[in-house]
Amino acid sequence: MKGLLTAEQLAPAVDTYLAATPPERRWDAEHSFAWAAADADRLTEGQRSAVEFVTIIEDHLPGYFDVYHRHFPVDDTVPPEVFAHNRALYHFTVRWASEEDTHARALARYQREAGMGVPTAPVLPRFELPYDHPVQFFAYALVQEKATQIYYRQLREVIDEPVLADVLTRLSRDEARHFTFMADVVARYLRHHGDAVVEPIRDVVATFRMPLADTMRGYWR
Repeated sequence: MKGLLTAEQLAPAVDTYLAATPPERRWDAEHSFAWAAADADRLTEGQRSAVEFVTIIEDHLPGYFDVYHRHFPVDDTVPPEVFAHNRALYHFTVRWASEEDTHARALARYQREAGMGVPTAPVLPRFELPYDHPVQFFAYALVQEKATQIYYRQLREVIDEPVLADVLTRLSRDEARHFTFMADVVARYLRHHGDAVVEPIRDVVATFRMPLADTMRGYWR
């Protein structure tokens, strides 16, 4: 893929991201929440729907991760310098994927423990991002991560359910870190490639649609 940063240019952003959350601040869906106190009766129907909706979005992680695997392969199908870049990026993507999968597990666990029932993961179509320039994948994720951060923050502010509020707080903080990484990478592209990446970034912003926008009933609501 033309226009990549070098591994040396990308690696500092990855290192900063990996160092941002020390082990003692990490959390998981199995041990970090007071699940016995979860109570969906304290939610409105709209708030329940919001939780169900975003659980499906988070649970499509295999599709998101596959985009990076396909466009930034870590094997002998790419030249050594591209492999080096992609291998540096892989350190980020595996940590990011683990965190996003934890989001999906936490939201699904909340639904079960709070009395909303057992969520079922629908079979969704292959996720595609029709971009030609590498900066566009990071620009897309930059917008997506900020949007989900805002979604979690806004939902947290209108609910009166402490366990869900705890879940949403942790999810929002994670998405903020993901956004910061993507913003760092996009800024590096701008510094190193200048005007050459402005139009690709502008195209992403102008045509942005969240994942599954065309496949989920009630998405725009």
